Amino acid sequence: MRIAAIVVLALGTLASGAAAQESYPSRPITIVNPFPPGGIARLNADSPILVANGPWRTLKELVEDARKRPGELAFASSGPYGASHLPLEMSLQSAGLKMHHLPTTGGAPATSAVPGGHAQLWASPPALAISKLIFGGVLERLPDLRIAFAHGGGAFPFTLARLNHGWHVRPEGPAAIPKEPRGYARRIYVDSLALSPRNLRFIVEKLAADRVMIGSDYPFDMGDADPVGSLASAGLDPDARRLIEGYTAARFLRLPGS
Repeated sequence: MRIAAIVVLALGTLASGAAAQESYPSRPITIVNPFPPGGIARLNADSPILVANGPWRTLKELVEDARKRPGELAFASSGPYGASHLPLEMSLQSAGLKMHHLPTTGGAPATSAVPGGHAQLWASPPALAISKLIFGGVLERLPDLRIAFAHGGGAFPFTLARLNHGWHVRPEGPAAIPKEPRGYARRIYVDSLALSPRNLRFIVEKLAADRVMIGSDYPFDMGDADPVGSLASAGLDPDARRLIEGYTAARFLRLPGS
């Protein structure tokens, strides 16, 4: 199977009703029932993202389709009550949606289930999601896959050196993928929403400007009101700025003339 692109959506916007209208910093995170007594919930500071393989181009389209077909769509996870199960389960309950849960035996099978067609959805923090795409062999098996992540890829650019080191010193790395993670990381696209000139320069250094697209996080209140100004404050060279301001996104979307 050769897939041109997989849509990555913001998971938090699944919430509906009064809770969705409250400001993010003032709204506490709550665990909703039913979950088994004594269960342990893993919550991540890195905002979860949703990877979707289907006909939807927006989160609204996905939610509308799920409402029409309760229980027909499936989402994969690395196992019950883990970091890739709870965020989506909680969001589905908040939005009043029903989907089939496909628990797998780990991050790699959960990652592969979406492009493989066994499930339509998968949720994970960006850094964990990108790491699973790499070590799960998804990018190796799907050389034409184009996938982009918000928030500068989360913590991923800052953990890449450790992942790369681990591949060289641990036997599990080469057993999973034939090339070091740094090579696969150059296949990932991210936005420029780093909220720090120094962080943005680091991301561009690690992934290159032709893998970074300008981002604002609109319409969320944690976004950047002036993404162009923030890009200028990073002090990147003119060629890098030109790529991030438009050329990278045009190439990712395969717009005419790109």
